[in-house]
Amino acid sequence: MQSAQARPQPIPVYAEMSSINPVFLLPEALKANSQALGKPLLAHLIWALVSSAQAQAW
Repeated sequence: MQSAQARPQPIPVYAEMSSINPVFLLPEALKANSQALGKPLLAHLIWALVSSAQAQAW
């Protein structure tokens, strides 16, 4: 840690510090509620991809 602090020019670090939680969509639930389950899941996946792309653009 001291050697990193002593560097004349710091090395930038872009680290994603989040975790990925598994999502299980059971067949019976999908048959009964596919629209109600699928729309928010798709919206979240799109949000996550856009957020990831924006973070990489920095």
